[in-house]
Amino acid sequence: VSTQSHLLVPETVSRSDASVPVVILLGWAGATEKHILKCTSLYTTRGFICFWEIARLVDILIFKSNLRLLAERILDVLLDQGLSSHPIFIHAFSNGGARVYDWLSILLQHHPKYTSMRPSVKGVIFDSAPAWEAEGTAANVVFAVAKSNGWPFPRVWSMLFGLYVKVSAWIRTILGTEQPSVAFWNRMLNCALRCPELFLYGSMDVISSARKIEEVIATHRTHNIHVTAQRWEDAPHVSALRLHPAEYAARVDEFVRTCLLPVQRSSL
Repeated sequence: VSTQSHLLVPETVSRSDASVPVVILLGWAGATEKHILKCTSLYTTRGFICFWEIARLVDILIFKSNLRLLAERILDVLLDQGLSSHPIFIHAFSNGGARVYDWLSILLQHHPKYTSMRPSVKGVIFDSAPAWEAEGTAANVVFAVAKSNGWPFPRVWSMLFGLYVKVSAWIRTILGTEQPSVAFWNRMLNCALRCPELFLYGSMDVISSARKIEEVIATHRTHNIHVTAQRWEDAPHVSALRLHPAEYAARVDEFVRTCLLPVQRSSL
């Protein structure tokens, strides 16, 4: 696989071949390059082009408007590399990925520079996402990231961020402005891109509630979106690929192939 920044192009394919799928892979809060490269192998071993990004934790949790800049960068890379007309898939992990997907969706719908790319998006894959951002959710994320990265006093970091979330929500309530978490959730329910979706999630997830993910699935199906889902009873947050690699890969492969059938037929 040859690399350019975060763009991975298998040596067996040509980026000038517009039938080669491109996967935008969006990591979770606290993910590392090592984590994401394991995920990209799902696609590069199948001859797909991958572009991956991991949003900064501070942007996911606090400076969320910076995620728009990241989404613009992703789309600009696809345009600059001549990949915008390829079949495009978006694979988002947790809300770290779903938040970036949210901005990609907004830009693809409304920004004149990117609207021509919207028909190229053939499917979206959500792993442990989207998560309803209840008061304790962000604090749980901070605790998990702090613990996995060896920060001192992870519980203190979690409590401090939980306090920040409560104060911010209180200020917005006084000012009468919409809570960002509510606006984000409503956009996730709305399913603006209206393309096929695959949800991969676990019952043991304490960050992304399986019940809330199933609420999204049910709502999207009422919008006549083609939705498939796989729920693992033993999978914690973003752990399904690690615990069930063969089944996970099979579900992703089946979903992508189904989404590509109209493209393959039109090229015959």
